[in-house]
Amino acid sequence: MKKLVICFAVASALSGCAGMQTVSMSKVIDFCNTPTTPIPQVSSCIRDTYNTKGNTPNANSVKAFYSELAVIDEDYKAKNITDAQARASIYRAYANTVEKANRANKGTTCLPINGMVFCQ
Repeated sequence: MKKLVICFAVASALSGCAGMQTVSMSKVIDFCNTPTTPIPQVSSCIRDTYNTKGNTPNANSVKAFYSELAVIDEDYKAKNITDAQARASIYRAYANTVEKANRANKGTTCLPINGMVFCQ
């Protein structure tokens, strides 16, 4: 029964993006990371949806992000981190991999000023 629920959740996630041409990773994360979706399903949804509809599913930054998701899943399943910590870790992993690569490709620079980070 549990596997059926997981398959249904993944199928729903994929069909929810069916009308889109390509989507950014941040949109996929927002779509998949709902408060009621268990962390392992969030990770699966992100990978499956982005591999199907993502802008650059084979980019090294995306592969690095997927590796980070696997670590988060392992830590969560081993009860080393809470649900909230896992969700926060997903966004941090995204920022440190895909988003960082996107900024570098656009030539964006970020500087810490008075405890805040400003990007241009």
